[in-house]
Order: sequence, then structure tokens, then C-alpha cells
Amino acid sequence: NEQTCAKEVRFLCQGAAVASGGDCGHFYIWATESTELLRKLPADRCVVNSVAAHPSLPLVATAGIDANIKAWDVDVATAENF
Repeated sequence: NEQTCAKEVRFLCQGAAVASGGDCGHFYIWATESTELLRKLPADRCVVNSVAAHPSLPLVATAGIDANIKAWDVDVATAENF
């Protein structure tokens, strides 16, 4: 298995941000317009394979190799809520 920069990519918050997981175990969020990295969050001890955005709320679920599914508040309007 070769390490990849991004696994699954999803738009968040009506397209204001884009999110992905990586082989490093982190969950990344970038601003869509500026491409600025907003957050790099530890989401799995190994790999984040899946990122699923809620259809209407600023919530994202991440899953990887460990036995946990994590839920995140990703309201990009207020960075303190990450």
C-alpha cells in the first residue's frame, strides 16, 4: 500500500470548505476559495479512509482502521468550533 495524500474528499458547509482523510491518520479541512488549510485533526491512529458530511448540518463523520467512528463539528463560519 503506497501512502496517499488524500483518501476520500467531500465538500462541507454548502461548498465553503473541502475535507479529506489521509494515510497519516489526520482529517483535513481546507477553505474552498482560498485553499488555505483550516484544520488538521487527529482522527485515527493509522489511516482515515472515509469522510461523510451531514446533508444539512455542519457535521462530519470520519472512519479509519481503528474501531471508532468520530463525529466533528465543522462550522467554518466560526473556527473556534472545530
